[in-house]
Amino acid sequence: MVDEEMGPRQRGAETKRRRTRELIIVSTLELYDGKTEGDYTRDEIAAAAGVGVATVHNNFGSKYEVLRAAYDRLLSPLVDTILEASKQRVYKPSDGVDELLRYVYTIAKVSHENRALTVGMIRAYFDLSEDDLPYIPDSEDDLTEEEGRRFVDTVLGGKIVQGLFVILGTEAFPGNSLGDDRKQYSGSLPTIFLYADALLMKVYHRKGDGVPVEITRDICTALLAVCLPEDDWSNIMVRIEAVKELVDRRA
Repeated sequence: MVDEEMGPRQRGAETKRRRTRELIIVSTLELYDGKTEGDYTRDEIAAAAGVGVATVHNNFGSKYEVLRAAYDRLLSPLVDTILEASKQRVYKPSDGVDELLRYVYTIAKVSHENRALTVGMIRAYFDLSEDDLPYIPDSEDDLTEEEGRRFVDTVLGGKIVQGLFVILGTEAFPGNSLGDDRKQYSGSLPTIFLYADALLMKVYHRKGDGVPVEITRDICTALLAVCLPEDDWSNIMVRIEAVKELVDRRA
């Protein structure tokens, strides 16, 4: 129901709900801010927000949903900018491969710098019961448009997938691997999800300096080998270092 269709009491309730969700997300981000180790219970998240555990549950349902919302907020400056530019038809990177490297490195950097939140989200996801796990389709044909949006909004790595899907489809990407017929891409949405999942697993298992660069190399080398198998990517580290320098300078 859109706001225009709501009565005054419904609009008031919806405004309160949005404010409560925002309070919980912001409080969660403050708890985990910049931490690379440690985790918090749902009780501690509720206490930080100054609300009851039942309020957290009513607004998010599970700890995973809370941490997923907080993690998505960390990625929003990068991902939402790309999505909005694409929607407005003004997303035109000069080089699709460098844009892919920039995107993956930035996500790996943000995730690594906030490793406690990233790891907490991953653990909470795998703690979900089988009934609560999002349905992962074998192909896009298995999803309606509404189911597709819900899938991306709930599955682990969904925020990452959104940006990847746009970048791989842009005209700046060599050969425009997705093109107008995205089914031509051998993996499409389910396979892009696997790369996003792999990125998060590498953050989960790796510590120390240089991790964002290592992740960028591993993920992009594998992805480019699928998208552009005839090209030589032996110089990929030179391009990654150049992108890293640019991203770090702007941070």
